[in-house]
Amino acid sequence: MPLPVAGLFPYPIDLIRKYDMAAQADLQGLDLSNEDLQARVSDWYVLQRQGGHSIGDFCCRLPVSWIWLYTSWNACFMYENMMMNHWTLAVLLVPLLESQRILCVQQCSGTEQNAWVNSHWLQARGFSLWLWYVIGGVVNVCPTQCTGVSDWFQLTPKDEDQARHRWASVNLIWGALHLAWFWTRAYRLSQAKRTECKAKGLSQ
Repeated sequence: MPLPVAGLFPYPIDLIRKYDMAAQADLQGLDLSNEDLQARVSDWYVLQRQGGHSIGDFCCRLPVSWIWLYTSWNACFMYENMMMNHWTLAVLLVPLLESQRILCVQQCSGTEQNAWVNSHWLQARGFSLWLWYVIGGVVNVCPTQCTGVSDWFQLTPKDEDQARHRWASVNLIWGALHLAWFWTRAYRLSQAKRTECKAKGLSQ
């Protein structure tokens, strides 16, 4: 998960400068002090597109590990409830692959240096889910008419049960590891903030 709000775990100023977090639309063109910048940089923001466009991207800084974990958990949930077919699989994979493509393009162009944070997945996920509902409403796609995982891999009911249990176990372990990483990250950010405050106090 992203950090809740800037007030709880503000980013250290060096990370804000390093990854150009002040590029979010509501901060562009403002001459802010380091304290004001830290208080206003958020994981949820709008990124104005270049070239004079009046539109922007709705972004949320999410760790790549959390995005893949959520996708895996969602797919396992659909598989458990007999909802997994080529339509629902596309809804899960399209935003994942598209957001990773955007991240790779940004890294190649030098506009994004943090390979561990994906900011465009949430926007791609919302748009693909909306588009899936629109297409499903227009063409009246019935899930029962679609082939599922059992048909793809010729699984018996026993094989399906084993696959569900193993998949769920992997997700559980993955979730525990990610939660431990998240709180370690939050602790390090809080320690960095304390270090910054002590350095300011000594300089004064």
